[in-house]
Amino acid sequence: MKRCLYRLLPLWLWACLCLALLWPTQALAHANLLHAIPQAGAVVTPAPSQLTLHFSEPLEPDLIDVTLYNNRGEQVPLNDLRLQPGNAEMLIAALPPLADGTYSVVWKIVSEDGHPVEEVYQFSVGHATSFVPPRTDKAAQTSDLFHTLLTGARSLMETLLLLGAGLAILAARVAPHGFPSLPQMLGTHRRWLWALLLLGTVAEWLLYTWNLPGADLNAALLSGHWHTLGESAFAVILLIQCALLLLMALPKMTTAWYLTLWVLLTANLAFGGHAWGVEPLAMSVTARVVHLLGIALWLGSLSYLVLLLVKQRGTRSLGAVDRVQFRSLFLQTVTGASVLTILSGVVMTSIQTGWSAIFQDLMLWDVLLLGKLALVLVMVALAIWQTRRWRADVHQLAPRPLQLEWLVGLVVLLLGVWLSQLPYH
Repeated sequence: MKRCLYRLLPLWLWACLCLALLWPTQALAHANLLHAIPQAGAVVTPAPSQLTLHFSEPLEPDLIDVTLYNNRGEQVPLNDLRLQPGNAEMLIAALPPLADGTYSVVWKIVSEDGHPVEEVYQFSVGHATSFVPPRTDKAAQTSDLFHTLLTGARSLMETLLLLGAGLAILAARVAPHGFPSLPQMLGTHRRWLWALLLLGTVAEWLLYTWNLPGADLNAALLSGHWHTLGESAFAVILLIQCALLLLMALPKMTTAWYLTLWVLLTANLAFGGHAWGVEPLAMSVTARVVHLLGIALWLGSLSYLVLLLVKQRGTRSLGAVDRVQFRSLFLQTVTGASVLTILSGVVMTSIQTGWSAIFQDLMLWDVLLLGKLALVLVMVALAIWQTRRWRADVHQLAPRPLQLEWLVGLVVLLLGVWLSQLPYH
């Protein structure tokens, strides 16, 4: 029965990919400002009594912050900041009497995918004047620092989680054939990795919640306002991630238990990034789950092979490895993982932005995507070259090209994490 399920799994994945390609979708980016009253750059007379901001997606009422600054960089108080009844995409604030001059509106919200988004625009009353940029205070600099630290923490954590998942999946497949299991491969480092992942998750939570606009999420949860948690997908992801890591600490569980947790940790990451900005959501998440599992297994398999070569040189306790059998298992796994990674990446781009949009108006997101694609092709070329040598002679596995392929794959993974945190078309 178990073998039958393993054989059917690729068919299910292929079916999901084909369905995602055929399903009609609508691509959306992070929440962005569609139009405002007064408009950006407008000179209005008389002074407006209300500020209206219309966004591309519904907003969460507890995670909104709008600040108005005059031309001297001083904050102007806003009254009755609220969402328009029946239309959560429309944000309204009553304005006090405004003197002539240029004003800056700084708005900060949280997208449906959990990303804090912040922008600023100017309008003028009566006539335009020179103005002091409002983003020079220490609070703004601290917010920028937290955002940078959060980006770094997310990149490190997601990289470690995907590497760990890939190692665990391949080890579970080859261990029944006499090859080292994950505990044998990592030794005591396994506990340190787990501790790092748990502490990293806590750090992500603190950095994220400190950088949210509006209400203090931690204070709201401690006060029993659990509905606030549902307003941020990323906060839910972090809590699930923490729970799964704690379950992984349970001792003497079966291999299937730990393997399932690694797969769930990987799938959980698919609900972040841009998944919530593409309809239908099921297809968007399915493509991301397949993509993450593919790149995790691809890079995790390379990591296993690198570690295996190091273990073989450093100790004889592992015994002689059947190179022919391992080569067969490894190549089957990596070939399947690379195919799933590439196809799911094509699907994700097709339903998210469309390929033509990438070349029409190049943004940072587009450049990074093209760079990621080029590096994946480099990985494929290295893998083909290495495989041809390895098939000709089982002892002709070159360590340096293998390490280069692993490093390129690591850069691809980091680019993917970075892309998930940037706005796109």
